[in-house]
Amino acid sequence: MTQIEERSHWSVSKTYWAKINLPEYTGISVFKEYRKYRDNNESPVPFLIEMNERFPDAPDILWWLGIVWKSLNETVEYRNILIKLTSMYPDIKLYSRAFEEYTTYLAYINMPACKETEDWYNAKMDEIWNYTNND
Repeated sequence: MTQIEERSHWSVSKTYWAKINLPEYTGISVFKEYRKYRDNNESPVPFLIEMNERFPDAPDILWWLGIVWKSLNETVEYRNILIKLTSMYPDIKLYSRAFEEYTTYLAYINMPACKETEDWYNAKMDEIWNYTNND
């Protein structure tokens, strides 16, 4: 197993739940509950907020709450989640890349609308998300 495989979003989630002696709360089991809300066209926000209050450092709950905030354009809440995740788990590339994407997007929407801006933004997104397992 490489260093990246050992320290992925899923591995820190699994480690988190095992460390607090709740291994039944794996990323998968929490995700299944989260999906029940989504599949029924109900907001998963109350469920995720309640879980976040109970388990404020759970990386999977923070991540899904961040995804929901992002989809609802709740940028301050999304930013706060990304800051917490990157500070708690600075070696997890997914979190640091998502934060970099967020800050790049903020810069992009405040730039003049032109081809150069669009090209810059697309190049930055490629730089952020197109990577190999060696980085």
